[in-house]
Amino acid sequence: MELSPDSSESHFNLGWALLAEDEPAQAEATLLESVRLDPGNVEGLFALALLHQRTGAYARAVSVLKLAVEKRPDDARLHYSLGVAYNSQEAVDQAILALETAARLMPDDPRIHRLLGVAFDKKELPARAREAYRRAAALSG
Repeated sequence: MELSPDSSESHFNLGWALLAEDEPAQAEATLLESVRLDPGNVEGLFALALLHQRTGAYARAVSVLKLAVEKRPDDARLHYSLGVAYNSQEAVDQAILALETAARLMPDDPRIHRLLGVAFDKKELPARAREAYRRAAALSG
């Protein structure tokens, strides 16, 4: 497939396609080029972070997500994904901070509260874990 060499969006879209086709090395190179062409491309950073999470490169996912959060601090999805990456690294305190921020920004998302419950369980805070699990259950309908 031929891309416009200066189009961040073309690289971004192809990167998503390659990610969906389970071509992580090509997807990473293409997404990195997208972000190089447009350093403010938060969606490109998010896609890179998802790729890193899929391949178990959680430290790299954290680094990329921190950049994305700096550029778009009010995006609950970024904070949630950062919490997922931290949780996968057993960095529970950081996971809780990221997830609490996500919950403030998107209080009605049950996934956020469920993962907060998991993090509180890991931190051995059973009362807070129960509260988070109950909130997730209530939001799930």
